[in-house]
Amino acid sequence: MLGLLPRRIAAIPAFLGTLRPGPLPDAVFTQADGEPMDADSITKAFGRLVKTAGVRPITLKGLRHTHISHQLMDGVHVKIVSEQAGHADVSITLRVYAAFIPNMQADAAVGVDTWLREELAKEVGGKLVGNRRFWPGELDLSF
Repeated sequence: MLGLLPRRIAAIPAFLGTLRPGPLPDAVFTQADGEPMDADSITKAFGRLVKTAGVRPITLKGLRHTHISHQLMDGVHVKIVSEQAGHADVSITLRVYAAFIPNMQADAAVGVDTWLREELAKEVGGKLVGNRRFWPGELDLSF
């Protein structure tokens, strides 16, 4: 984690004092007067920040993709990730980032397996239910 320089920390209250109340602008990065900043200026400034931080070079677009990918791998629901990414539809997020949610099927299967084992254990008097095969009619599985 990068620490802030003391002079940067001291500048925060002054910066916060320049913020104006009202609706947020449509642009992510704006000048003090609310006008959008030049995209090249933002890209160059971000490049300098990455270099100064000494981290592996990445573009803003690459950072966006990395953030979305990590959210999905961390189990954040795809609907939430899609909304935060500004995608018009969840299908866009799924189409682009499906490879980053490979454990969803496995996680769902584990959940069903756990539930079934717990219910079967209730049926056989609390005994451990492992890989035992139950014959038709041996258990009443109506819940």
